[in-house]
Amino acid sequence: MTEQRLNTSAADIWADLPQAFRTTASGLGRDAWQDVYAGITPAEREWRAVRPFFMDRDHFEELGRVSDRLAHLVLLSCRRRARSAGELHDLLAGPVRGVSLLDRDAPLSEDLLAAGRPDVLYRDGIPLFVELNIGGALGATPEVDLIASRFHQAYSGAQGTDGVLLSTPPSPVKGRFDCIRSTLGAGDGDRVAIPVWEGHGAAGHAATRAAIEELALLCDGGRAAGLDTFAVPLDEVETDDAAVLHVAGRRIDAVLWLYVPSAQPDSPGMDALARASAAGTLRMHTPEATFLLTNKKTLGWLWEDLEHFEPQDAELIRRHVPRTRILAAHGPASDRLLADALRRQHELVLKPGGEYSGHGVVVGPAVTAEVWRRQLDRARADGGHVLQEYVEGDLAELDFVNTRNGEHRTAAVPYLLGPHLFDHRPCGMLVRHGVPDGDASVLSLSNGALLGSALLVERGRPAGIRS
Repeated sequence: MTEQRLNTSAADIWADLPQAFRTTASGLGRDAWQDVYAGITPAEREWRAVRPFFMDRDHFEELGRVSDRLAHLVLLSCRRRARSAGELHDLLAGPVRGVSLLDRDAPLSEDLLAAGRPDVLYRDGIPLFVELNIGGALGATPEVDLIASRFHQAYSGAQGTDGVLLSTPPSPVKGRFDCIRSTLGAGDGDRVAIPVWEGHGAAGHAATRAAIEELALLCDGGRAAGLDTFAVPLDEVETDDAAVLHVAGRRIDAVLWLYVPSAQPDSPGMDALARASAAGTLRMHTPEATFLLTNKKTLGWLWEDLEHFEPQDAELIRRHVPRTRILAAHGPASDRLLADALRRQHELVLKPGGEYSGHGVVVGPAVTAEVWRRQLDRARADGGHVLQEYVEGDLAELDFVNTRNGEHRTAAVPYLLGPHLFDHRPCGMLVRHGVPDGDASVLSLSNGALLGSALLVERGRPAGIRS
């Protein structure tokens, strides 16, 4: 890998803010970090950042507009190939697992774009959308909310310094439940269940209860939006004779579903949801067809369809989506792509189309030629992978505190942004970033990345998305 550059983009304009503001805010952040991260999971982290990202409001809003437009273009590419969710599922074939709640006859409508959160890297200041993640099975909305609001409160003593005014992004928790009300027709007092399942047996039962406790903040947000929101063990979900969902004898009006298809369990509760889906009584945020749009093969279709889009949309794809190609199981085109991938290992990333959270991703520059060849052969046999241009992203310089010994350190670390979108509006900013001396190959929480957020700056450089 080549030497990475410090961030010069609108992703984090901290270095551009006046020195007097930065000095005051730095001191406030060092004093407040423990309160900021109280109750934020995962709790056991060696390092914590003592400040959030700072983003110009105009850039935040434009990033949301581009995210929403790219999701729409994915939908158009899917419609070009399939008329229904079932046809799209069959076209994507093997990699899409666990879609027992799929309404195969459902049209590929704009309703599928109600929620999403792309993964965005920046290179030379330009945002690049490496994944789009269309659908509602998005975690960390309460945490993103809390981190932003707590830092905002901590910086109250710095507000207005040299004209810098800070605000929090629109709440992703409120945005989600407003979306549930508008898309599902949920009204005041409607019961919204969040089914939870973390495994069988005593250990699974305990983990399920712990996960339910972690969802308390999300449930609080739902109740604040006027919806009777509660988390419940999946196996307590049942149906009545009319295939209407119930928990403990009480009707469920809507379901907030947080499981991706590959993580869906085989359980009586899952069977109950499937019965409701088949009977047409299931109102779920979001429909399972959204997971099909998230399959990374759809990014390959964007590139295949460039000539079918309007010129400005084709240019948007070229500028902001790393080139993505589908590695088919056989055929001359697949032979050529495999040969090209072997030659250009250090320029590519291999990704399974239907997996999530970085699972199965192989970064070409990070592995040996032998491992790369072996993984390519396996991927080709599977037929469900894509090869994407490797993006060596910009770095952000952050101040950290060691939670074990109190050491403070400044480090330039990689980062990945994820603006939540609900009802086509950006709500909150998920930030995942590296740590001092950490593994930067895949920026996921399971790989040691830290969870953060962003504050919006009312003053700063003009920060539209740069070409």
